[in-house]
Amino acid sequence: MPSDLQISNLKALDGTAGISIADSTGNITLNNPITSGTFNGTIGTSASGFGLITEADQYRINTNLTGTSGTITSGWERVDDPSFAKIGTGVSESSGVFTFSQTGIFLILVEAEFQGLSGSDLYGGLRIRIDQGSGYTDRAEGKAGIVTTNATGVASCNYIFDVTNTTNDKVIFERIVSDTTNVRLNGSTTHNQNSFTFIRLGDT
Repeated sequence: MPSDLQISNLKALDGTAGISIADSTGNITLNNPITSGTFNGTIGTSASGFGLITEADQYRINTNLTGTSGTITSGWERVDDPSFAKIGTGVSESSGVFTFSQTGIFLILVEAEFQGLSGSDLYGGLRIRIDQGSGYTDRAEGKAGIVTTNATGVASCNYIFDVTNTTNDKVIFERIVSDTTNVRLNGSTTHNQNSFTFIRLGDT
């Protein structure tokens, strides 16, 4: 005949706690890391320490940009195509400053299409700049060469950012061009001609 065994903790022989079982929720807390063996259950989205991707988000510039080099402060939108979905809360953007909803190791991927409107031997590019409370510093840069009028080139760069403080740790993106009139960053609100991707790889 079936019977229930009701316990709240499983302890090792030396008395140290190993597994804690919640009452009505059924949640299980492992008080020490799993160092070997196979886990066959389901890990919830709020679990930590398992190397799960709990945050993934993507933004783009929704309009063409020309002009002097500098921080991109406008034209931002989170990708909103019907097939897009972020994981977790995502990152927040205000006037080109990106902040994080939680700490962790984030992979930042940047890609953008530049077009030459006139002339040759031009370039357009992007920089990833990081602030951890004491001012912005260049951390990655990519440039695309443009060989002739109306030609395009794709610039890309990436950086792994250890976000340890969601208040102080911020990211901005800077556009760099060789010609303020004739180098354009192409943008669109319907598809990614440029993309700025944030993926949380794991705990800090």
